[in-house]
Amino acid sequence: EGGFVVIVEGPPVQNGRGSKGVAIALSPQAVQGWEKGGKVVCDGYGGRVIGVRTVACDGKGRERGIFLVSAYAPIGAAPQADWDVFFSDLEDCIAQKQSSDILLIGADINSSLGRADNGSDDAQDAASSPIGSFGLKHRNASGERFYTFLASNGLRALSTFFKKKRYGTWCHPCSKQLHQLDHILVESKDFNNFTDCGRSTQVVSSDHMPVRCKLRLESNL
Repeated sequence: EGGFVVIVEGPPVQNGRGSKGVAIALSPQAVQGWEKGGKVVCDGYGGRVIGVRTVACDGKGRERGIFLVSAYAPIGAAPQADWDVFFSDLEDCIAQKQSSDILLIGADINSSLGRADNGSDDAQDAASSPIGSFGLKHRNASGERFYTFLASNGLRALSTFFKKKRYGTWCHPCSKQLHQLDHILVESKDFNNFTDCGRSTQVVSSDHMPVRCKLRLESNL
């Protein structure tokens, strides 16, 4: 569509809230990088995880792989077996990237991670923590489980490292309470390549708010 490509993974028929289905939309420029990188698509994970590799250039024209992942976690009250499958699939998808690639995961984690209470306004201070000091304070049991996953895999919830006016991405239809369920997850080794992350303006009809980030490409190749 107009040079854009949308790569979709999920069942052909949706059955209401909680139905599986993920997608990655590539701009015309990203499509060129995807084609240059061999049109890599990592799918077959049952509709909750999909990965795509594209190639971009830094300021000196050097190529850098970017491994994009879209992930949709089970609801917090889902059986542990469902979560085990999801985490296993996500780990398997991440393992498909090249070692030098920058990993960028956009995820509805269906969990409240909370924030690190270190009392600092410096987005770079929590050097060893999977979460930063910003965001909604509430953390639930599912958030504890996701925190452990992030820590075990050297990942960080980039969305919690930058101070913003608003953090909630989903409003509970009954309580009207805001929850921070949507995050951008990155590897700790690439953390300093990202200069901003936070909730963005709604662009499509959805009960979730989008999250965006800024990536500064650097290469030592």
